Amino acid sequence: MKAYEGVFIYPPDSGTDTREREFRTLDDLIKKFQGTITEKIDLGRRQLGYSLKKFRDGYFLVLHFQMDPAKIDEFRKALELSEEVLKYMLTVKDLKAAAKLAKRAAAQAAKPAAPAPAPAPSPTVS
Repeated sequence: MKAYEGVFIYPPDSGTDTREREFRTLDDLIKKFQGTITEKIDLGRRQLGYSLKKFRDGYFLVLHFQMDPAKIDEFRKALELSEEVLKYMLTVKDLKAAAKLAKRAAAQAAKPAAPAPAPAPSPTVS
């Protein structure tokens, strides 16, 4: 199983109940292709750089999931046929690079902070 990250854009005019149903449909679709969701990030409504199907805004959802690489093409085809998703992007996560970045960030956080420079003396008026 490989780790993937997917960004999904939904129409902005759907209500909360409709949006939750659309998210559940996406969860079920991933499970249908024997995938497992590891993280779900709801970015909310955002303005788009260009219009998609006559929408200037979209509702963004980011999913981190694992799926068999042999099934990812079928998953993409199912997303293409979905009328709920305006646009999507799937990328393969590089777990080694993510681990390196986390290690580097932890090392920088562990470094002692540089001492603050002494304040300049204020000029005295005589």
